[in-house]
Amino acid sequence: LMKQVKLENVDPDSFTYNILIRSFAKHGYTEEAWRYLENMERRGLHVDLRTLGPFIKYSADRGSEEWVDTAFAKVRSLNLPGDDLLISSIIQARTVCKDLTGAESTFWKMLAEFPGAVRGRSWAALIKAHSKLGRLEDAVSVVGEMARLELRPDYNVYTGLLEGYLAHGKVALAEKLLESMEKDEIKPTAHTMSLLLRGQLRERNIPVAMTTRELMQRQRMRIDVRTYHELIAVLGAGENLNAVEEVFEEMGETIGWTPHACRRMVEIYSNRRMGLRMIRMLRKMIEQQVQPDPETQRLFSEHFDSAAGHMYSKKLLTEVGELGKSIAELSSRKLESRKGALTRLPV
Repeated sequence: LMKQVKLENVDPDSFTYNILIRSFAKHGYTEEAWRYLENMERRGLHVDLRTLGPFIKYSADRGSEEWVDTAFAKVRSLNLPGDDLLISSIIQARTVCKDLTGAESTFWKMLAEFPGAVRGRSWAALIKAHSKLGRLEDAVSVVGEMARLELRPDYNVYTGLLEGYLAHGKVALAEKLLESMEKDEIKPTAHTMSLLLRGQLRERNIPVAMTTRELMQRQRMRIDVRTYHELIAVLGAGENLNAVEEVFEEMGETIGWTPHACRRMVEIYSNRRMGLRMIRMLRKMIEQQVQPDPETQRLFSEHFDSAAGHMYSKKLLTEVGELGKSIAELSSRKLESRKGALTRLPV
């Protein structure tokens, strides 16, 4: 797109550069993003937190502490004010690099320098730093420090602590924390409820997990992909096949099936020697244009090439072969589609 801008002799403005920098940084092309930022300065265009903020955030997501520090030095040199997202991103980068001392030091320095800018995101980032690096008690003490400063925890703070409890297997404490959220008139969201549901599933507390799921359904909260994967894995290990099939169908109706979820279902049917259901599963995948991954294809090959495969009629085995051809065609079409999309990009 930038090449097209140059071909048409359009002089890019700050808005255009900000989009480019954000896009390059988001997809990991950090050096290219920084070169465009330097081009902005050479052209005399205005560089502010709309430029540097996303760069710092995406660099932090990738744990690139060096680039975060470089960008923050630029913030300093331009005398730009710190904001909550910027500060939390710096703390996040320190956390990813397992630099807890650096995360704490950054937080308290920023609190002293930009007291009005340090809000829920930054406090939550500090809580996550402690919990992710194995210091749950210190994470809880951060909330106590907020109370001492007469600051009220917001949604971000509660979510950060919730993640910490669940990461350390403290599901009962997480459940009590959600009750505290509601007392503070902060409504749990689909994200917080999905976190809790996954924690309950990891503890194999299926009755309670199903109650949480039903509550989410009543409140029209959408379950995310990771939680559906966890539900299928945990329920699939039990005896109630109807329950896992119900969850799988629900996933298809709400967010669509993923290759991972389909593979899980194929594994469940394969372990139970349910070849007919495996075939039905493969038909559904073709209908929904879900490309089976190599592991799914291997499960099919092993099942129908083994002794169990000889139990099926020739007609059924022929259908399996035809379905295999359909899968190959689907894979080929998706590959051609990707190639076509690349050739249509502006030069």
